[in-house]
Amino acid sequence: MGNCKCKDDKYPRLFKTQTETEVDFSDVTSNSLSLQVLLKQQDVEVKLDLTSEMSLTDPVNQPQGTTFVEFDYILQRSTNNGPFSNLSTVTARQRVNIFEGFNNPDRASLIPNHTWTDKTGIGLHVYRVFIDNSTVVAGAAIFDSLMFQTRSLNATVFCT
Repeated sequence: MGNCKCKDDKYPRLFKTQTETEVDFSDVTSNSLSLQVLLKQQDVEVKLDLTSEMSLTDPVNQPQGTTFVEFDYILQRSTNNGPFSNLSTVTARQRVNIFEGFNNPDRASLIPNHTWTDKTGIGLHVYRVFIDNSTVVAGAAIFDSLMFQTRSLNATVFCT
């Protein structure tokens, strides 16, 4: 990078975290995933890539047919231990076909992917992604279980 203004530092720089721990969507503390990014230069951009897998199991008293699942997927940033502020919100929505014997979470999963670019200053930034449990809508269905499984959050820092 011949025109890079960031001296004596190697760019791009990758920060990443992921988990395969299954958590219930209703527990916002457990369903959030955080990543610390330390920026020592002023002229940088942070490219964030995030994903989360949601699975549905056992609709309760649901007639066969089609319904949907929808929820807000929120990316936030805290700088230097300050309060978190929203950077972006994506509403994920998927149709789900309910059929007799529906009990396999692999048959109803939703895996939203999201990319965001953040231009911020020097400091310790904590990025987190979580599912806002107050926004989960399951159409006419009542599911016994809405679980989040594999989740990842990656940050690549580029010199501008």
